[in-house]
Formats: sequence, C-alpha cells, structure tokens
Amino acid sequence: MKITKQYIAGFVDGEGYFGIVRKTHKECTDGFYYTPVLKITQVTKNDEVLKKIKEFIGYGNFSFDKRNINPNGADKSNLEIRGMKRVLPVAKILLPELIVKAKQAQLVIDFCELGEADTNLTKKEISQKREKLYRQIKQLNRRGPVETKREGTPQV
Repeated sequence: MKITKQYIAGFVDGEGYFGIVRKTHKECTDGFYYTPVLKITQVTKNDEVLKKIKEFIGYGNFSFDKRNINPNGADKSNLEIRGMKRVLPVAKILLPELIVKAKQAQLVIDFCELGEADTNLTKKEISQKREKLYRQIKQLNRRGPVETKREGTPQV
C-alpha cells in the first residue's frame, strides 16, 4: 500500500473529521480556548493504515479507544492531530484532494490564519470570528446527508 496525499484525503473524507474544539478558559478574552483538530478513526484490526498515515505526515497521536465501539463490536483506533501549527499544513495539503470534508478543511484553514492576514483586528473581533467559524464547522459536522459532488464534475 502506497500512502499519498490523495490516499489520505480519501481516507479523511470517509473516516475523518476536521473540527474546532472549544473549551472553557477563564483567562481568554471571550472565556473560551479554541483549537483545530483532525481526527481519523478506524476499526483497530485495520490500524496499520493509521500508523502509515502518521508516518507519512510526520506527527500525530495514535491511540486505541475501547469506549468508542462501532456497531459490530470492534474497538477503534484513532489518529489525532491538534493545534494550529500541526493541523494547518495538513489541511492545506489535503484541501485540493478533499470532496466530503473540503468545506470543513477550509474553515479550519480560515480559523488558523485568522489574525495573521489582518493585524488590525482587535482581540474581541478575533474572538467573534473564531466563534463564528466554530459554529459553522459544528453545523457542517452534524450527521445527515452529505454533498459528495466535486465542483465542475458532471452529474451522472
């Protein structure tokens, strides 16, 4: 099996999650701390793929989750990448190849780059924009029908 960015993007589209985690933090301007996350979950008996993806990317936390049991009763393995400095480069590399999770990846990129492009923003404005991005990605990540058509691709 050859691991490529296209292979990883396909895996993320099927088994992955781009998100923004929000935690309460009293020292932050708006009372919350936000961090981007990329998580891929796979049935443990197939965890070799996640290990190869981690090796290809160069970092990530690999773990077994016995609490996260899928319907057939098998344990799951997770590869998780957190933080702006780690998630941003992966999201940028995968974005052109993603279909199902492209919007989530773009929101994570926007989140990570917030404040870099426009240094005139106040801390309050940055916090408001982060909250907006957090809500948008949370809405996209709700389970339900998913748009899988790539723009410019003729429908069959």
